[in-house]
Parts: sequence; structure tokens; C-alpha cells
Amino acid sequence: MTGTGLGTSSDDVNLTHETSGTDICEEVTMTGYGTFTCLTTAMEITSGDVINLKTASGSYSCGNTLNADECNYEQLDASSPTVTAASVTDSSTITVTGTSFPTNDYDVIVLYKGVESSSAVIDSDTSVTATFSNGIPVSDTAAAPSIRFVPSSNDSRRRLVSLVDADL
Repeated sequence: MTGTGLGTSSDDVNLTHETSGTDICEEVTMTGYGTFTCLTTAMEITSGDVINLKTASGSYSCGNTLNADECNYEQLDASSPTVTAASVTDSSTITVTGTSFPTNDYDVIVLYKGVESSSAVIDSDTSVTATFSNGIPVSDTAAAPSIRFVPSSNDSRRRLVSLVDADL
């Protein structure tokens, strides 16, 4: 999710789900003065739920808009991406399978053993292919990939930025 019009450049920013009091950003990246991206935690947020901006100076509800609908956000567990398996296709390619992968307006980043793939493609709502130019990282310890879906356009305001760790 991208937050805009915040009037802050501080790294001490999060979004709070008012009903539960839970911070919903697993990771926050300031992208400029007054804007940030929020890598949301896995939880259900319905369109009627209130989300507040939390900074070092206080907590704020929706503002800087004449259209309250611009502050709506919905993240349903049923529609959240889930990784079900990962398999080595060849010495430089991993195929990740799952459910509810976004297929339009998103790019994907695949991390395996702390190494980001050279390229990754969302093949369908159930498949992602990641290529590692120097070969798939190898070690004695088993590991599962992490998948990040990020908006592919700069004008997205309330898009899912999702981190999916394979629990394999």
C-alpha cells in the first residue's frame, strides 16, 4: 500500500488498524516527503475498518482529501497470495506455485537464501518463475523463498504490497 500527503519524512511511520490496535505495516519505506510504502502483515482488513496513520508526533485519521473513499483499503485473507510449493526447474530457475497471485499491474521479486533473483515473472495467478543469473544459491541448510508483489506503476495509491514467505 502507498501512503501519500502525510507531510512527514520521518522513518517512524506506521498504519494502525483501529479496531485491533495492531500496526499493519511489516516494513515501511519512505519514498519521498509525505509518501511511503507499507508492506502489510497477513491480516484481514475490511473496507469498513478504520486505519490511522501513526507518526512520532501522533495518530491521524483520513485527511487531505475531499473524497473519503480515497482512504478506503481492503485486504481479505481469502484474496491474499499464498505460496504452496517451490521447485527447482534447472540450475538457475525456481518455479513458485500458490494461489491468488496478482496478474495485472504488479511486478514480483523473489528472494532465496537472501539473494534476489535476477528476474522474476508472474506467469499466472498460481505460478511465478524466478531466474538467478549466477545460479540458484546453494547451501547445506534448507530454505523457502520469499515473494514480494509490488505495484508496477508509480501512480498506484492503495495497492497491495505483499510479502509471502513459503512455509514449506
